[in-house]
Amino acid sequence: MKRIFRIVLSIIVAICMVVSIGDTAMAGKTCSKSGCNNPRVSNGNYCTDHECAKKGCHKARTSGSEYCYTHSRSASGSSSGSGSSSGSSSSGSSSSVKKCQVVGCSNNRASGSSYCSEHECASKNCHNKRESGSSYCYKHACDAGGCGNVRVSGGHYCSTHTCSVSGCYGKVTSGGKCSTHASSSSSSSSGRSGSMSSTGSSSGSTSASSTCAVSGCSKKCESGSKYCAAHTCDHRGCYKKVYSGTNYCQTHILDHIDMDDVDVDSFYEDYRDEFEDWDDAYDYLEDNPGDALDYLI
Repeated sequence: MKRIFRIVLSIIVAICMVVSIGDTAMAGKTCSKSGCNNPRVSNGNYCTDHECAKKGCHKARTSGSEYCYTHSRSASGSSSGSGSSSGSSSSGSSSSVKKCQVVGCSNNRASGSSYCSEHECASKNCHNKRESGSSYCYKHACDAGGCGNVRVSGGHYCSTHTCSVSGCYGKVTSGGKCSTHASSSSSSSSGRSGSMSSTGSSSGSTSASSTCAVSGCSKKCESGSKYCAAHTCDHRGCYKKVYSGTNYCQTHILDHIDMDDVDVDSFYEDYRDEFEDWDDAYDYLEDNPGDALDYLI
């Protein structure tokens, strides 16, 4: 009897040791989400509550979603296609549907956009934010103060505010023409004969025959600028030279950085030790756009 008791006791002790070893092993493999002590899923860094619900994906879920940042966007784009203009919750009950980035707007984002249909540019296939007082974004809205019309192709002004002389994209000052052509002899078919009349008038218009000040560029200057349309800042009313690789000058680029144009993955890899996860790095760049300049795609 004593022998049987010893055998049973040794079995119990062995079982306890196995459980203890298992608990010790699991202690080092808890969820990477701050404050969570749940065990990680197999081959992942997060528990079932914090890992992306997409099969095969082991990234962290974004706040308020069952998916990581990448898959929450694809889920919102495919869940009930229209993302109607009202952006009401009826377009999808899933918490993965993201809201418009405009402060104070609770509408759902339009498909493929960071904004709802009420705040997204009305130009076809453009997902930028509308400018105040216009249905178009900074790239498509007329630069004339108070005008919300769409620009003509290749220019900075709408058809009403663009010089009527063929090939000129200067701003209308009088008689349907820019200051340069309005002051030249009327109705010349070329519209550009003239001596080089005084430049640098108070309106700031540059002679339409002047070429862009950027080395190697032979395109005509924008009216009021030393640069052509491609090298002039796209910010409404600004005529400074664009910052390398962007559509804005160094002053205005920070106001117009679109997070869809930022390589967040590379930024996160370079500074992984400073952030809790990928979403934390994304939020940081949204709040500090100056640090995103070196990571523009």
